[in-house]
Amino acid sequence: MVAIYHALGVISIPGLEEAIWDRDLPQGDTLSESIARLLMVLSNGSAAVSLFFVMSGLVLGLSIDKWQGNSLRNSVSFIIQRLFRIGPALWATALSIGLMLTVYRAQHEPLATDWFNRFYNLPVTLGLLVKNLTLTTAGSSADGWLNPVTWSLQVEMGVSLLFPLLYMMNRCVSMRWHLPVLAILLAIPAVLKPGPISFLNFLFMFYLGLMLPAWGAKLAFVVRSSKVYALAVFLTAVIIMLVAKGIAPRPGVMMVMEAGGAFMLLAAVLHGKDNTVFRLLDAPIIRFYGRISYSFYLIDFPVLYIISVMTMHLLPSEALMAHALLVNVMLAAAGIVISTGLAAVCYQWVELPGIKLGRRLTGWAGRQLMTPKAAGRALASPLEGDR
Repeated sequence: MVAIYHALGVISIPGLEEAIWDRDLPQGDTLSESIARLLMVLSNGSAAVSLFFVMSGLVLGLSIDKWQGNSLRNSVSFIIQRLFRIGPALWATALSIGLMLTVYRAQHEPLATDWFNRFYNLPVTLGLLVKNLTLTTAGSSADGWLNPVTWSLQVEMGVSLLFPLLYMMNRCVSMRWHLPVLAILLAIPAVLKPGPISFLNFLFMFYLGLMLPAWGAKLAFVVRSSKVYALAVFLTAVIIMLVAKGIAPRPGVMMVMEAGGAFMLLAAVLHGKDNTVFRLLDAPIIRFYGRISYSFYLIDFPVLYIISVMTMHLLPSEALMAHALLVNVMLAAAGIVISTGLAAVCYQWVELPGIKLGRRLTGWAGRQLMTPKAAGRALASPLEGDR
């Protein structure tokens, strides 16, 4: 979804120009414009990221459920493992893009949208590189980001620092307090101004993920009795997520619709009656993309940018303008194929070693926070540090 979402904004489509991001339901003056609007609804990248945040809250919460022993040690281990889960692939791609930009400076592309021409215009400096490696860049996705998709990783890491506290606010109180806490978190986007702590706007999405084990089961009574009901809830959730940006009057309403749709979708899959449609999510190709999805997410935009510039320089302008929508779709397909191969390599040689290193470091950090007696028992067991 995100890959297609970005590709549709490369070459200006007649009748849309910069309105390409206004994902109204199909109502264009031409067939090409109507198809483009429909594709923008079906590939709502914003909804995909919202789903990612809600799913992160669910998965991280289930992980913390397994904690035993010292809370401080567990919290330190959690943050270290998040850093080495997210960091290595981020650092590798940021350094690669920085190296590319020392050789190539972006030029204005007459056929491209203003959105596409916003990227990679800044000179690469040490300060810019450090900000990208540490996720401390402020501003829009084009202002100072070597890889514009990493704004979502800034949110992920910012929330990770607060997540053990967010977890306690959910698991250590009765269910009747969940909705008041959610209401407080929902109020943050209404009062918080853009800035370094803008990640707080997304806290409510992670909290919805934390609510899923308990509240998803409550919702499931509607769908457990019937495969048809489960599928209906699933499809309703998908529709809410996809059309949110096209019909929501304000960004805050859009975020709530996307997160609410994500909550319903995950509740239907997790707690609904077994369904043939849901079993498709266990297919080998889906599991493969699940494994490489993080590297793919980081790699696809720079790959798309490179092949888009090459296409605009190599092919006749008249042909590109006459078939802008088709060219954008083909760019999306080419980007997906190339990014899949690169992401598989990055997962194997960058992500997995980072995960293993994070686990080893947490084993060491945990022993430093143990009592001398407990540390002695841990050192006596060669397996303890690898768990």
